[in-house]
Amino acid sequence: MVKIRDVAQRAGVGVSTVSRTLNESGYVDPGTRKRVLSAVDELGYRPNAVARALRSSRTGTVGFIVPDLRNQFYAEGSAMLQAGLEEAGYQLLVGVSRDDPSVEKRCFAAFHDQRVDAVVSIPVGENLPEEQGVPVIEMNRRTGHRYRDSVVSDEVVGLHQLTRLLLDAGHREIALMVGPAKWSTAADRTLGFQRAVDEVPGAEGRVFSGDFSAKWGHDTAPSVINDRVTGVVVASSAIMEGFVTYCGAAGVSVPDDISVVSVGDPPWFGFWRQGITTYAPDLGTIGEVTAQRVLSRLKEASRQQEPVDLVVEGRILERGSVKSLT
Repeated sequence: MVKIRDVAQRAGVGVSTVSRTLNESGYVDPGTRKRVLSAVDELGYRPNAVARALRSSRTGTVGFIVPDLRNQFYAEGSAMLQAGLEEAGYQLLVGVSRDDPSVEKRCFAAFHDQRVDAVVSIPVGENLPEEQGVPVIEMNRRTGHRYRDSVVSDEVVGLHQLTRLLLDAGHREIALMVGPAKWSTAADRTLGFQRAVDEVPGAEGRVFSGDFSAKWGHDTAPSVINDRVTGVVVASSAIMEGFVTYCGAAGVSVPDDISVVSVGDPPWFGFWRQGITTYAPDLGTIGEVTAQRVLSRLKEASRQQEPVDLVVEGRILERGSVKSLT
């Protein structure tokens, strides 16, 4: 087994210099640092993670609690989060909450037991566990917790712009299909929708609130369509999948019979018939900014700073799912 003194001998430095280099615990000349890291690679040296954690009170790990790894909406942001943390030398440990508050609590407890240095959470429950002495950064959804940073998409502005596309095309009877109001994403999307409706005289907006799922979208589609609306803001790509599946089976044509717009941009949005107009959150930037917040919070000087709420702009992608009534 390669030991730290073997690395020191290969690099021509002392053991303490190797330790400072690997732990980033003090100044090391750039040239010396390069020699040490080269020796580490050449010898295949791997520090004892347990011993290093005991010495530094750090494990070099960050916990990540995500509702569903299969959801494309989370995948891109997760990839950028992981890339940003790995570049800084941190390993991402993943827990899947399945949008279940009890599972989310178990994930927090497991990460606490594993002594992670920080936790990134796409929160589910309202009664969250108390802080365990490590930074917690919320991504994509926010709870308003007084001790937690959050990095989210600008859902209010995005849904306002998206709804105005329907209204400006002459639609006055419109509906919103959205997830549970307890989640900030649903609440913000509903607020953006309602603001746009309130701006246009004679416009009426109905809100259908349920699950962010294809099943709910499919099962609720008949009620929405039978409510005689001409346009629908389907505020989730998962809900949209179920909605258009029902439309296809029922012979309801998009956009001839009903216009639709959505949120997110899975690949099929671009090639489905004429394409689906959507508000696309900048998921990559959300993941990147979240990684930056984690690293900032891990610096001792920032631990006492007030929490920040960072809002990332998305963009509207206009395609062919809206019929003009003007």
